[in-house]
Amino acid sequence: MPSPFSPSSALTVSKAAARLHDLRAEVSDTLTELPTLLGTTRMATGIFRASYELQQCSVELYVATLAALQHIVYWYTEKATS
Repeated sequence: MPSPFSPSSALTVSKAAARLHDLRAEVSDTLTELPTLLGTTRMATGIFRASYELQQCSVELYVATLAALQHIVYWYTEKATS
């Protein structure tokens, strides 16, 4: 059994830390972009009110956004408690 302090375990920890950093950056970027995304969607649906297809796509976008936010909050909650 390899030592928990072997070079391979240090590399694994390093990779995990780098991946966690990348995930945090992605989550942060997503949260930063949300107001622009939702604002642009709102403007487009206001301009093209007669487009049923655009209205449906907007609803789907809002639902997907809420689902993503739920996952983000869950992820942060899990990380905060571990």
